[in-house]
Amino acid sequence: MKTIKHLSVTFDIPLPAYQIKHFRGAIVEALGREHDLFHNHQEKEGYHYRYPLIQYKTQRRKAGILGLGKGAEALYYLLTTGIAHLTFDGQTHPLRLAHLQQKDIVLNVLNQPKTYRLYHYVGLNVDNYERWKSMSNYADKVALLERVLTAHILSFAAGVGWDIQQQFEVRLENINGTKRINYKDTELMAFDLDFNVPLYLPRDIGLGKSVSMGFGKLLPLHLQSKGGKGRLIEKSKSFKK
Repeated sequence: MKTIKHLSVTFDIPLPAYQIKHFRGAIVEALGREHDLFHNHQEKEGYHYRYPLIQYKTQRRKAGILGLGKGAEALYYLLTTGIAHLTFDGQTHPLRLAHLQQKDIVLNVLNQPKTYRLYHYVGLNVDNYERWKSMSNYADKVALLERVLTAHILSFAAGVGWDIQQQFEVRLENINGTKRINYKDTELMAFDLDFNVPLYLPRDIGLGKSVSMGFGKLLPLHLQSKGGKGRLIEKSKSFKK
């Protein structure tokens, strides 16, 4: 069991998904690069290879930021700096707060699985994506996704200081859609999918790659899981060869 701060803020700035990177750049420029939780770059070169505690998102078509744990504290600091405007993509926007929600979230292992939905989940690295494309057995593809999703949940847990000592099982319920994306000049796959796991996970967190840029957004589904893999439905034609 672990309790963390969960702070979600939305600004009165229209933000389509393709502008999230530019919004982040404007925040970093206005705040200063010494606040590395906002960009995860090291001081001289390279990256901090850690789960991002500050995540930029589109919330109801507006600019949003999620802060977790120390990221929530850093986000509070941003709100107190007095930054009045942000400029990106040739436009200057007043930095007006549209919505703020702060919670203390208790992360724990549940007695029964809970169902979640992931949007634009970039779960497969280059090697796993090539392995995925070479698989002819659909059950093998499901098993691969379940393994990498388990690893990404553990990465989130480590990032917020949650030591999950019990074993848990991830079950993929549905793949609702897929989209090929360009990730650092490499083709990868983004998935919309449903899964269940006996863990309480906070809404809006990101899982997978590029979660600081809005990918892999998680929401709870209020559905009763029946368990097993028989409910898995392939809804995307892009899996077919």
